[in-house]
Amino acid sequence: TRFKAAEDMVWAAIRAVPLDLPDLENLRIHEDLLKAIRGWGRQRGLVLVGGRTGDGKTTTSVAAIKYYLETFGGLAITCEDPVEYQLQGAISPKGYCLQTEIKEEEDWAKSIRGIMRRRPEYILIGEVRSPDAAEQLLKAATSGHLVIATIHAASAADTVQAILHLAENRLGPIARSILGDRLVGILHQTLRTDGPHVDAIIPDKRSRDQFKASIVSGDPAHLNEHHVKSFRPQN
Repeated sequence: TRFKAAEDMVWAAIRAVPLDLPDLENLRIHEDLLKAIRGWGRQRGLVLVGGRTGDGKTTTSVAAIKYYLETFGGLAITCEDPVEYQLQGAISPKGYCLQTEIKEEEDWAKSIRGIMRRRPEYILIGEVRSPDAAEQLLKAATSGHLVIATIHAASAADTVQAILHLAENRLGPIARSILGDRLVGILHQTLRTDGPHVDAIIPDKRSRDQFKASIVSGDPAHLNEHHVKSFRPQN
């Protein structure tokens, strides 16, 4: 990543890209939550993975994509800034991944629209920072894909508010309705010495209407109280 500093200096941040992909089973995620994440590979809609820098959002997301391509097959396409894992190529005999890296902020929307035209089963977006990107990922979530998107956030409820704050700049109030209808799950991950501590929101058929009402009303306290479940690392 290149950026300009004072006195016309250009600095670059260099990040190593791991060649070994993470496995879900090795991340020490609680087994009950792991079961839910595995099952999301058969669904279509939106998964949001929130957290702070360095808390493993991308690692969990990449491990999920890898599992889905190995288990269910199909095509995954990523839209990243920057690429953090080497996913490009055949992940399994029946699953393939294409990676795209965003160079300019205004390229997010164009890239996501292009991805949707290729009709992948899975889309990985990391990390959502702009209203254009938020708008396009919500549209992608209504178009027959499973979209996994990472976003910088301080809590599970804040993950909801962060994506809505961006998306409503482009879509207005309908963004809340789309998220309420198409959300598959929210993970907010905090990486500690004993492993990932995850707060999750996983709407089911019984809680979907209540969850959507909380989204539409913009009540994060109600989300925390009634929808967030906490999972400690698996021993």
